[in-house]
Amino acid sequence: MKKLSRLTIDLPEDMHLFFKMVSVELGISMRQYFIESALKHADDLEDEYLAKKAHKLLKEIKAGKEKTITFKEMKKRIGWDEI
Repeated sequence: MKKLSRLTIDLPEDMHLFFKMVSVELGISMRQYFIESALKHADDLEDEYLAKKAHKLLKEIKAGKEKTITFKEMKKRIGWDEI
């Protein structure tokens, strides 16, 4: 069995009630609501990070600081041209 860790969050009573009502409306536990929310937020942060990284790389390519190769050249370099 996987080892589990616990996270405790102290919330104001009104906020706790809000999340409890939301969970009931969604038909899931508050635990599941917070897990799903945290995972979605982490996924959104990763998307934002990758978008910024891609934007930076694109600017470097346009400025001539990074070089590109064709798809044909890429296939050749990794040996896909032989397939």
